Amino acid sequence: MGRLLTLLSSGAGGGAAASGLLSFSEPPAPGDQVTLDDQTYTYVEYLTETGAKAAAVLTFSSSDPPADGDTFSFNGTTYTYVSGAFTAPNQIAVTANAGTAMNIFAGFWNNGSFVGSQISEGSTRDTNFSAAVATDPDVTLTLRAKDAGTAANGLAVASTIGNAAWNDTATAGGADPGDAVPNELLISPTPEDCGYAFAAAIGVDFGEEGNVIGTGTAAPTAAQLDESNYDSGAAEVPVIARAAGAAGNNIVTTATGSALSWGDTHLTGGA
Repeated sequence: MGRLLTLLSSGAGGGAAASGLLSFSEPPAPGDQVTLDDQTYTYVEYLTETGAKAAAVLTFSSSDPPADGDTFSFNGTTYTYVSGAFTAPNQIAVTANAGTAMNIFAGFWNNGSFVGSQISEGSTRDTNFSAAVATDPDVTLTLRAKDAGTAANGLAVASTIGNAAWNDTATAGGADPGDAVPNELLISPTPEDCGYAFAAAIGVDFGEEGNVIGTGTAAPTAAQLDESNYDSGAAEVPVIARAAGAAGNNIVTTATGSALSWGDTHLTGGA
C-alpha cells in the first residue's frame, strides 16, 4: 500500500480537521460494507487471493465427556472411547470432562501425543488437517485442512456422542485461491480484530495486504486513520480528514449490517 499518513487535528490559522468514529458491536457478517469518502470496503470470510481451508467442527452442548462406547469419525476413521484397557487402534480413554477429552485428542492429532496412555497404539490421524480446541462458551473441536482449496471438502464426519454434534455431515468451506480483490477485509473472531482490518485499509502501510486486507486495497482520498487516537485493543476506529476545514464535513461515512455503526453519515467538526 505504501500509504503516507499526515495527521491533522488543526490546520493553518487554527482550523480543525473533521473526524468520525466507526464502532463494532460484534464481528461483521460476510458482505457487510463500510464506506469512507470514495472507498467502499467489504468484509469477507476469507480473502479471495488466499482461498479458504475446509473444516468441520464438533460442538459439545455440555461439559460431560464422551462415555464408554461413544464414537466419532473423520474421513472413514472411527475413534471409540473406552473405560477399560485398549484392545484395538483408534481407542481413546474416557476422561473427566469434554474439554480434557478434546485437548487429549488434539494433542494426539497434531503431535502424536498421548499414544499408549490416553490413545491406543497404532491409532491413525490425518496429517493434512490440524486440530484446535476451544472451551468458551462451549467445548469445540475444529479439524481444519492445512492447505486452502476445494480438495479437502466432502470428507465425511459422524458422532454417536450424546452431547456432541458436528456442524455438518462432511468437511466444507474450502475454496481455491484466486486473483486478489482490493478492498476486501477479513472477518476475524473479535470485533477488535475486525476493526484492525479496517484500520489497516485506511491508514499507514501495516504490511497486511494478503493477510487481513486484499492486495491493492486503496486508502480514501480525503480521509485516513486517526492513528494518534487509535487503540488496536478497542472495538472502534477513529478517522480524520486529511486536511483541516469545513470541507471535511462532507466526507461520507456509511455502513451496512447490524455490527457496524458511524456516529453520523459524514465526518463532523471540521472548521
